[in-house]
Amino acid sequence: MKKKNKWKGLLISLALGLTYSLSSVHSPIYAEQKEQTQNNSEYISINDITQDQTNLQPGDTFSVTVKVLVSQEAALGDNVFCYATASGSSVAEDSSIQYSVESSEKPVVGYNDIKIYGIKYSGKGKDLSVSVGIGNGYGEEHTKYSASGSLKGGLQAKGNEEFTDSFAIDKQENLLVRTGQTQSVQVKITNKGSFTINQAEMTLALDSKITGVEIKTATAVVKNIKSKETKTGTFSIKASEDAKAGVYPATITINGNSYPVNLQVDSSVVPSALEVSTSGSKIYTPGVASDVTFKLSNVGQRDAKNIRFEVVNSENVSIVEASNVKRLDIIQGKASQDITMKLRVNSSFKGDSVPIQIKVDYLNSSGEKEEDTQYVYLSTSASSIASEVIISNVISPTDTYGVDQNFTVKFNVSSKSGADNLKISVKGDEGIVPKSQNLFFVTKLGKGETKQYSVTFAATHAAITSSHPIEINVEYGDAKAPTTISQYGSVNISNPKKDAEGDEDEKLKGKPKVIIGEYIVNPTIVQAGENFELHLGFLNTNSKHTVNNLKANIKVIEQGENQTGNVFTPVGGSNTFYIDQLSPGETVTKDVTMYTIPTAKAKTYEITLEMAYEDEDGNEITATENIGIPVEQVTKIEAGDIFVEYAQVGIETTLSTTFYNRGRTDVTNMMVYVEGEGFTVENNRTFIGNFKQGDSQTYEPMITANQAGTLKGEVIVEYEDAAGKTQEIRKPFEFLVEEMMMEEMPPVDGEMPPVEGETPAQGPVSKKWILAGVGVGVVVAVAITLVMLKKKKAKKEEMMLDEED
Repeated sequence: MKKKNKWKGLLISLALGLTYSLSSVHSPIYAEQKEQTQNNSEYISINDITQDQTNLQPGDTFSVTVKVLVSQEAALGDNVFCYATASGSSVAEDSSIQYSVESSEKPVVGYNDIKIYGIKYSGKGKDLSVSVGIGNGYGEEHTKYSASGSLKGGLQAKGNEEFTDSFAIDKQENLLVRTGQTQSVQVKITNKGSFTINQAEMTLALDSKITGVEIKTATAVVKNIKSKETKTGTFSIKASEDAKAGVYPATITINGNSYPVNLQVDSSVVPSALEVSTSGSKIYTPGVASDVTFKLSNVGQRDAKNIRFEVVNSENVSIVEASNVKRLDIIQGKASQDITMKLRVNSSFKGDSVPIQIKVDYLNSSGEKEEDTQYVYLSTSASSIASEVIISNVISPTDTYGVDQNFTVKFNVSSKSGADNLKISVKGDEGIVPKSQNLFFVTKLGKGETKQYSVTFAATHAAITSSHPIEINVEYGDAKAPTTISQYGSVNISNPKKDAEGDEDEKLKGKPKVIIGEYIVNPTIVQAGENFELHLGFLNTNSKHTVNNLKANIKVIEQGENQTGNVFTPVGGSNTFYIDQLSPGETVTKDVTMYTIPTAKAKTYEITLEMAYEDEDGNEITATENIGIPVEQVTKIEAGDIFVEYAQVGIETTLSTTFYNRGRTDVTNMMVYVEGEGFTVENNRTFIGNFKQGDSQTYEPMITANQAGTLKGEVIVEYEDAAGKTQEIRKPFEFLVEEMMMEEMPPVDGEMPPVEGETPAQGPVSKKWILAGVGVGVVVAVAITLVMLKKKKAKKEEMMLDEED
């Protein structure tokens, strides 16, 4: 029996050996021995890989079964299957891969089945590789023997490319979000295919960065979409209070395929809008110059900056004694500022009220230039202000509108004393038509009553690209001879088709157009003599056609003061940009550093971008875009050294200093005064007024010390710079003050002064002492004055020499 069992054992061992040898010879997958092994024989190999689920789609999770052949050597001791994993382009990065062994974690001699699961199909390919390791612990770091192999024929799956025409984005309104909120937006997709789509992973992304807009939830997963069925994906978007209103291109990606959508940002915050008004109680006599105060109000909630206010001179009115242009640094939201000018109405003017055209330019909160033209009316006779009907708070649209795009003009009508039989009409320029009621009748407007009106307009195909006036008329009073007042708003219209009338229609169809979709100037207001960053976004506005070989050239025509060269020049680069391709709706950004010459005047300069590009057929297209760059001159007021003459308590002395305007612009409303303790200043405040570029001004007040010792003070200069902003300079000083010196009186005519306690003698002797005291005092005063004048003369000569240097 023992011999029989022994032979049986030998036969079994031989059979196992042959089986191992045959499988290692015919297997297409070979094993790799790790460095820990001591010979080169094969210990582990992958015999077969089976896909457990078929007909996979992107996003599906699946598993594979791996048949592993293990030798007796690899199965010895405390060895275990330390790892098993899958890889390849078909495996999504967010897969949660795990594995399990059919019998136990410990390998057995012969075939072992290992299941690798948690593999997520990426949809990007169909190749799949697996790796298996054996070692004395769990994890790849414990591996002693390993093997790898690939799935023959690849995965049975539908890749992303097979879903290209399977989805459709339903036609819908723009994805709407409002500023100051976090909101959900929904996108509907339809399965156009003939089979059920297990899972659609939708991703929302903006085509270009929008300041203040953030996609909080950018991915939505929609499951089990049957053929021809429509389902909804939901995204979360946050828009800050400062986000700019507008329509922006975005992209929905579904299982690797892209679809265009539009994101509309709607601001509930009223943008900056400037309105001009005057007091209706003053009467202006023709031929007589008098002050007029314009109230410039920001009726919006955003700040308006770098404001340029211009009263347009005409045959009926003119600004006298000063410029007709004023510049202001900022007017905050819901704030106002008064501007006073001296105005003369033409002596030949005969009407009851004279119209004044006002042009206002400013930068909105996004740094974009806004331009507006308004009219105010000044009364030239008492009859014109009898009823005091006022058109106010005219709010014009600030965006640019195309044909058939609605816009709204708002305004108020009020009366201080009341008015009857009001007829209120609002009409647009040629090609601008009302889309809502534009004619209103009011039987009676009560004392102090205000009515608000809003009229919607739209441009027709007849409107040209321009700024169009919107006229507001109010007639009131006697029906036979009504009094009429008017006010104007405006709107910017863009109508390229009307502008290009006369061209062949074929040339207009499908023609791509590139515009400057965005530009940012940093800093917003450029300082003369300094660099600034210009960020430009070139936008292909066409939704179907690509632009090729775009070349853009920055051109600056305006020169500095005295023709000292172009106002702006590129720094460290060229003034030409090149973009090889712009896809439909795509924006490509370019940045350039520009230098502003020191002699540039304070105003808004225009930069022209000349563009040339090709359409898909190779036809060349040219276009020009203009952008505004506001420049501010640096104001530089300097104070020289401060000198104080020899000072004694109670005696006047002179403080002297000189101011220099070393900037490149004049300053106005300049005031100089002294502050400090221990002394008083006679006629302290000195008003200099206009302080021109390159001028100098000496300031010499008289000061009287009230106490001895070292006294300290400051000379203070206040002025308004070119932007109308108040500036202040403080120059500290100190000076030494001595006690007042009381000198003894010498004897006169040999007589001695009276001894203490004795009664002074009366008569001629006393008079001699008095005269002597007066004489000595005069001599001392003259001596002190001569010393002070000598020092002052020497100091002035020294300052004049310094100025000549």
